[in-house]
Amino acid sequence: MVARPFRSFHIGGGSGGLPRFLEHLGPGLESLRRDLGTPVLDESTVQLLSGQASFGAGIEELEGARDEAQIKVLQAVSTPSTLAIEPARKQ
Repeated sequence: MVARPFRSFHIGGGSGGLPRFLEHLGPGLESLRRDLGTPVLDESTVQLLSGQASFGAGIEELEGARDEAQIKVLQAVSTPSTLAIEPARKQ
């Protein structure tokens, strides 16, 4: 996994981080999760979530780390496998 959901949301908010992400996309998230009860992403909830989401770096640094990890994943899956795979035998 390159980034967990809250880190992805934080980066997705750009320079505004998680609060901006929730401001912009929160209403859509609320409507998708209505079956979970009555979630409300009001200002106090956004502040609570943002306060609990400590990522130890700024947006640009997190973006760089995410991008570097994603490039490594793409390189790994595009490299031919060195495993010997035998064709299936006809029965």
